[in-house]
Amino acid sequence: MRDINIASYNVRGMNSPNKRHYVLDTLRKLGASIIFLQETHFKRQKIPKLPTRRFATWYHSCHPTSASKGVAIAIANTLPLQVLHQYSDDEGRMLFLRVQTYTTKFTLANLYAPNQGQVPWLLNALDKLKLFAEGPIILGGDLNITLDPVLDTSSNKSSSSHKALAKLRSKLADFSLTLGSDLSV
Repeated sequence: MRDINIASYNVRGMNSPNKRHYVLDTLRKLGASIIFLQETHFKRQKIPKLPTRRFATWYHSCHPTSASKGVAIAIANTLPLQVLHQYSDDEGRMLFLRVQTYTTKFTLANLYAPNQGQVPWLLNALDKLKLFAEGPIILGGDLNITLDPVLDTSSNKSSSSHKALAKLRSKLADFSLTLGSDLSV
């Protein structure tokens, strides 16, 4: 497993067939092997079919009654991955997959943090991930927080305190996680 392209997108809703086509076409053009989607806006009982030739199987975490939130993970058919265990929360904000390729186990995690109270929510989510995870962790998602306001905002400010951000960065470092940028559609 050498060439794995991972894409993480906040899609801001995929209930429209046109939007689903656009998102899936964009991901196809990127050559993504693993997809993390946030804000799918699917209700648990009304998840549309998303299979494509490249991605036959999708995993979802959806809110039971509201067409808000929602995360999904898809793994390309060409990756020799077996999903061993799955965890999803009741709010449609987190989805963890413990996977195995040949003899190596690792964890895929997709998080969609709320717009307020991100630090406590993320600390709780990371505690749950720690209990679930096996092997290296690949984390995708929309954390809805700026971890380094000096680098990542024009105002150099964050709605979270410096102390809270430091605690979150420390927790992420405990996992040996490195943050990349996400794209929005």
